[in-house]
Amino acid sequence: MRLSDETLLEISRRFRKEMEKGLGATTHPTAAVKMLPTFVRST
Repeated sequence: MRLSDETLLEISRRFRKEMEKGLGATTHPTAAVKMLPTFVRST
């Protein structure tokens, strides 16, 4: 299966939008991708 550059950009745009919704306090419940704000630190 090969996807065009345009299709890949659309998928990327939609995924990013859903991740941002998943991080929002008011939009989290309806987001397709649930996210938790976490931080990675060096130990």
